[in-house]
Amino acid sequence: MAYNRIGTSDCSLPLLHCRYEGTFKDGQRHGYGALYYATGASYEGEWQHEQKHGQGVFTFEDGTVFDCMFADDQAVLKEGQAWGPIGLGVKLRVHDLLEDGHNKQACPCALH
Repeated sequence: MAYNRIGTSDCSLPLLHCRYEGTFKDGQRHGYGALYYATGASYEGEWQHEQKHGQGVFTFEDGTVFDCMFADDQAVLKEGQAWGPIGLGVKLRVHDLLEDGHNKQACPCALH
């Protein structure tokens, strides 16, 4: 599979930022890369057309790690398997909301 480039990008929605480091194809995250979320969570693994797709490792804010398959941006869970630590809530700090570029790990994707 041919990739257009390998590099980094900052993606953002109003008030939030994230950082992706990895491969791109036609301007989209595609191949292998890591995404760092505003909440401190991260995903490292395979991407397909801007979505988590294939083998990946998702690390939650509290350090809980899920090493599993992803399809269409969602974890593929076995019957009865739970996603995420019990009682996990999205917690944002004030500096996660800054748009001045000082917080390179802030990301809107954490709210999905």
